[in-house]
Amino acid sequence: MPGNFYLKRVDIEDPADEDRMSGFGFLDFFQCEVEYHFSAQDMSLEEAELYIKHVLNCLPDNTINEICKRSYEWKTEKMSYDTAEYPAGLAEAEGKGILAFMSVADV
Repeated sequence: MPGNFYLKRVDIEDPADEDRMSGFGFLDFFQCEVEYHFSAQDMSLEEAELYIKHVLNCLPDNTINEICKRSYEWKTEKMSYDTAEYPAGLAEAEGKGILAFMSVADV
């Protein structure tokens, strides 16, 4: 990920616990903006931004493949007994194709 990574709209989550912080930024894995949560007691804002940039936004292919594999296994098992309606194409999705059916709002 080129350039610097900065969280936007960083704030305390709960006035009763000033260590719980959150901010918004891009999550490369899902190609979307998410809300990141972290403890200011455990890491500074700068450390959180560096962690997001160098770890969360730089997941190795084997990690991504493992997430896809486990997601595939989970959805296949769930769809085998669940009668809910699912998006068209989900039953056939496998490998990295399953990512198109996944989303995340908070990390």
